[in-house]
Amino acid sequence: MLIDLFRQLHINIEDNFCLSYCTIQHSPPDLTATLSKLQDHIVQHEPHTYKVGRKVQYLIDDKLRKGAAALMKVVSAVNHKLDEGILELEGLGDITNKDNAACVIEASDLAV
Repeated sequence: MLIDLFRQLHINIEDNFCLSYCTIQHSPPDLTATLSKLQDHIVQHEPHTYKVGRKVQYLIDDKLRKGAAALMKVVSAVNHKLDEGILELEGLGDITNKDNAACVIEASDLAV
């Protein structure tokens, strides 16, 4: 109750003196000290450099590498089925490019 009364008093003063809500607003955070501590920690512990025997608490999976491997498996399977005649792609023309000729992509190729 007392805090609400104090806040209302501030708002009344702001309104009466046209202070545009500048007395109850928080100032923007000053990150200088935080970033300075972070910089000191990075310089001291050098997490960006490889050190033999350093242990990590968590491992992050390389999702990009796993995704590329999965994509290559699918491409390999499709190519195998195309070579064996098990799969035929109709209406796409020759997409295999077996003679390694340069492919020219035109606007009509990108039409949906």
